[in-house]
Amino acid sequence: MTDTTPLPPAMTPGRYMRLRRSARGLSIDALATMLGSTPRETAGFRNEIHMLECGDPSPDDYRPLVDRMAGLFRFDATIYSLLVDRSHDPESELPLPAICRVCGCTWCDPCDPPCSWAEIDLCTACVGKSPANDHGEASHAA
Repeated sequence: MTDTTPLPPAMTPGRYMRLRRSARGLSIDALATMLGSTPRETAGFRNEIHMLECGDPSPDDYRPLVDRMAGLFRFDATIYSLLVDRSHDPESELPLPAICRVCGCTWCDPCDPPCSWAEIDLCTACVGKSPANDHGEASHAA
């Protein structure tokens, strides 16, 4: 008998970053303000973050931004890089870890307090919660 359990939708680099930002409780505006030192810089970062999270077809272009964001909220840079690589070659056989569809946590970057897996793409901390929206309203802080 063949397992017909549907696989979760593919996680994109931008969606992963949106989930991790949202899990920290940061809106795009708040993150842009943390990154920019002038109103003009802040507006530029706001646009860049939006483009990154909306699945711009060139995720490599955002590595400098992602590097700057690393000091502001928790995410796994290795997971991001793997997702970027997979976005270039969707048929790749690179293994992907379980990534929570609500908060973006992974086995190596779990929620705090630590969670486990309720489903292939849902951590126990997020059971019964809906994914954060694009404005950073999170269900919980990971």
